[in-house]
Amino acid sequence: MEITQCLREDHRALLDLSKRMSRADSATEARALYRQLDKLLKAHSSAEEAVVYVALDSLGQKKLSDTTREGEVEHSLCDHLMAQLGRERATQALWRAKAMVVFELLEHHIEEEHKDMFPVLRKHFDAPARAALGQAFERRKAQKA
Repeated sequence: MEITQCLREDHRALLDLSKRMSRADSATEARALYRQLDKLLKAHSSAEEAVVYVALDSLGQKKLSDTTREGEVEHSLCDHLMAQLGRERATQALWRAKAMVVFELLEHHIEEEHKDMFPVLRKHFDAPARAALGQAFERRKAQKA
């Protein structure tokens, strides 16, 4: 599967899990969704940075490097908030607020990637190269899962 399809599928799952987590009716449900989201988010971010961002940076365009650096910062912010959620009780109002911020941050991050990154991937990498990136992404993700 080509890289944009791999990313699109992960993005859908990340948004779904984060939205459901932020709106969960019970602490038990919220915590279960948190665990699923945390696992997928760590694997996805690691693979995206190691495969996709490295490929984009190899093109040597400053604007793309700025985009990948911004993406890394957004990943770091999500990691920080997820770590906080992992230490706190899901029954607290602050927990739900942080969960909503995770969803909003992911929504923003994903929207930017689809708008800014996907066209570049399609322009600078032909179909076989995008498929190879997709395979590398899935391998890396599986190592982190």
